[in-house]
Amino acid sequence: MNREEYREYLKSDGWRGYRRSQMERAGWTCQRCHIFPAEHLHHEHYRTVGRETPACTTPICPDCHSWLHGKSKFDPKLRYGWGGVEEMLRAIR
Repeated sequence: MNREEYREYLKSDGWRGYRRSQMERAGWTCQRCHIFPAEHLHHEHYRTVGRETPACTTPICPDCHSWLHGKSKFDPKLRYGWGGVEEMLRAIR
């Protein structure tokens, strides 16, 4: 599936229904940082586009999604979920 076909797929009723069911299952909460509302359904890989399962998609917030795709150096999970780097270092000592 090329990029244009993928964009069209994301507009389909099938995708929208699947996305809604997964977001509801997660309580519309980011499943990575567990802090912010989930707005995106992240594909863990693209091998199953069109036949997704809960194992290959994750409801996440925009900040976590940007971080996962390398578009941001800001990791909300570390910043907020762990209380920052200092708390993380205390936890592993």
